[in-house]
Amino acid sequence: MKNVMIVDDDRLARLGLINSVDWSAYGMAVAFDTSNGEGALEYAASNRVDLAFIDLEMPGMFGLDLLKKLMKISPGTRCAVVTMHDEFHYIQEALRIGILDYIIKTELGGEAIAQVIGRLKKRIDHYEEQKYFVEPASGEKDFSYEIRRSIKQAVDMVLNEKGQYLTAKDMAERVHMSRSYFSTCFKQLVGASFNEYFRGVRMEQAKQRLSGSEDPVGMIAWESGFSDESYFSTVFKNYSGMTPTEFRKQHVS
Repeated sequence: MKNVMIVDDDRLARLGLINSVDWSAYGMAVAFDTSNGEGALEYAASNRVDLAFIDLEMPGMFGLDLLKKLMKISPGTRCAVVTMHDEFHYIQEALRIGILDYIIKTELGGEAIAQVIGRLKKRIDHYEEQKYFVEPASGEKDFSYEIRRSIKQAVDMVLNEKGQYLTAKDMAERVHMSRSYFSTCFKQLVGASFNEYFRGVRMEQAKQRLSGSEDPVGMIAWESGFSDESYFSTVFKNYSGMTPTEFRKQHVS
């Protein structure tokens, strides 16, 4: 049974998270909850904490400060940051510290909470199976091996899969990350947003097919993830400056 700690100055939020999840179904139990960072550090110093939910916006000790201190005294604790705001600055700093996931509080409402807990459990299990863990990055912009592996897996799926239009949300679910966290990691590691990368790859693949085969434009559109040929043509023209037919005529001798 994995021990869970919840740190949030909002008592109702803590109770909501505690009572709305069948923790035992995930092999977990809420061992401790507190309204402040000092209480969290005191508990973690003498008790095992496998997963901690930490609110970023608490009075007293700010959530990022708590993360840094918690990872020093309890490096085996996996931490999920919870906040009301999807602010890039906070996400970036949390990435540098080394977190399991970044969760917007609206994701914890209703049935979505089960999906969040299930996603976190899969990631924790994956850490343990592969024997690699997120280590504190000492203030540097390094990413854990697991994060880099997940992003590489996403890139490979974009490169190798045909006939499906993939969104950042779709891919985040596949690699068991929240959409916000996945999008931030992908952009920092790849250098472009997932949607930009996906479009670029599929358009370049379409160019190769148009110039190197006689396959119908509709088939190439489908392989690029577009069920609507006319929409594919519009996207292709915006990307290359020509329609697929114009591109083929110009590049096939």
